[in-house]
Amino acid sequence: MKSILRVMVVLVPLLLTAQTARADEFAPDSIKSIMRKVAKYAFTTYGAGTAAGINHDWDGGTIMTGITGLYLTTKEQQWLDSIDKWGNKWNWTWGGGTGDNLCCIQTFCERYIVDSVPANASKYAVSKTALDGILKSPVNHLFGWQDAVYMGLPDFAMMGYITGNPMYYDSLNAMFRGAEKDFQDTVYKLWYWNTLPSFKTTPKGYPQFWGPGNAWVLGGLVRSLKYMPQNSKYRPAWEATFKTFCDTLRIKQQPDGFWRTSLFEPTEFPNPESSCTSFFIYAMSLGVQWGILDANTFVPVIRKGWSALVKVVTAAGMVGYGQSWSNQPGSPYNWTAIPEGHGAFLLAGEGVSIIVGLPTGSLPLPSQTRVSRTPVWGIGTLMIVSGGRKTVRVAAGSNGLEVYDARGARLWRCDASGGADISLPERIARGGVYYVKFLK
Repeated sequence: MKSILRVMVVLVPLLLTAQTARADEFAPDSIKSIMRKVAKYAFTTYGAGTAAGINHDWDGGTIMTGITGLYLTTKEQQWLDSIDKWGNKWNWTWGGGTGDNLCCIQTFCERYIVDSVPANASKYAVSKTALDGILKSPVNHLFGWQDAVYMGLPDFAMMGYITGNPMYYDSLNAMFRGAEKDFQDTVYKLWYWNTLPSFKTTPKGYPQFWGPGNAWVLGGLVRSLKYMPQNSKYRPAWEATFKTFCDTLRIKQQPDGFWRTSLFEPTEFPNPESSCTSFFIYAMSLGVQWGILDANTFVPVIRKGWSALVKVVTAAGMVGYGQSWSNQPGSPYNWTAIPEGHGAFLLAGEGVSIIVGLPTGSLPLPSQTRVSRTPVWGIGTLMIVSGGRKTVRVAAGSNGLEVYDARGARLWRCDASGGADISLPERIARGGVYYVKFLK
């Protein structure tokens, strides 16, 4: 399977560019800087100063999925070296036990995907054997709780991407839909932690939709979509599920930019929760980039979430307001930091870097590059130009267009009559997120 990442340009109408330009937390260097700081804190605190000290269970595995996101954002070799030290420590294999511990396989697979040379095949080979063993014993869903959607299901999508074998997608779909059938509330479109009655109602009698638990589900869903072929028979339904989930969660964001541990009734536990906020804006960022989610609707949600998150990162890089281990709503505090919350923050940074136009390795993979339809271009229209299409049609009645980056800097102008097809400059066509303004 080829590892070359094809890129896409997303153009959306000009949104509050003056405010964007003043928001330092959205500057590419600021995003990378705070991500590095959080990664170093995670290694120091949870790995005794080194990536090799990070465990390869579910929480350590989540940290390392974030380290991959950091590499994709910065392209700095030190983060690949950190992954190699960690993988070598654990012999590039999972430790067995519950489905949660499959999380490490995601990083083993992505380490090969970002550099698909034969010498790196050994980094996913043992994991393939493990996943093939699971496929021999079909289950309705991976294991008995919603967390496992993140920990285990992307492994199968990644292995399908690497090998080209459709059986991994067949099993992925069966396991996800089985979990959805058992755990999702069909009315509210949110998920319970598992099927037990004790996990379906909060102490005050509300439906118990745990914020971090639903974040695990959305994170697993988007990371599986990332490696699902565009022509997969499952993809249209998965995209529809993803969009519905994001629409449902979007309106649960609170005025401060965070989500809460109790999604149905946020006032029940009013403190913000950072890990679910990170996963939500990560997933929404990829959804905007792929054209599944409307940029006008979701970019403000993403920006609001990131602005909130950076405020709870200490000078040392600790991400506060992470809910200590649980499987139901509770109260996080500014001093409560959790390993998985740091990995989630790094993924959020990867996602936000896409939204501000910083080219990253998380741009669409070959299997995902979307070919735009033939829309009538106009202000308020989300425009997608894939690797095979590098032109924009000027809106009827316009005299040309201007393209801005997400911080409000004008990059390019072209005077042309409405209806004309304009070739984009190479620096824009090769990837990023931009805003287009049609001229009158």
